[in-house]
Amino acid sequence: MQSVTRDTIKKMFKKVKKLYIPENLESVDFGPLVYYSWYDIGQEVLYAISDVRDKNKIEGIRFDIHISGNSVKLGYCDVCKSQRRISDTTLVTARTRSKPKDAVYRLRGRYLCLNFQECNESIKIRHLEKSLASLFSSILD
Repeated sequence: MQSVTRDTIKKMFKKVKKLYIPENLESVDFGPLVYYSWYDIGQEVLYAISDVRDKNKIEGIRFDIHISGNSVKLGYCDVCKSQRRISDTTLVTARTRSKPKDAVYRLRGRYLCLNFQECNESIKIRHLEKSLASLFSSILD
């Protein structure tokens, strides 16, 4: 993945008024990462950025976090295809740019790992392109 600066992130999420950007962004090694995400605990929002569409442009998605109850013991991440403790995964939703044809909804939901580093380490290459392309295209198209 390409390196990302604070200005790049601000441009990606220009509609977000109180954008939280991690303090350690300059020390992150983006080279081995497939995607990068961070959690804004104050707004209960998860931000994810990736360069899956084309190699010259990085895109970002702002997800709303939906904390699930403790009745389920394990969760499943849609990106890395791993089963994890329920506290390590969460349901996130994002509003689509356009409403799908013949649909009454505009929100798309997925279960994702809260720890992007563990998720990046356990991504299975054969599922990578399909999962990330599906995730980003379902939200951004």
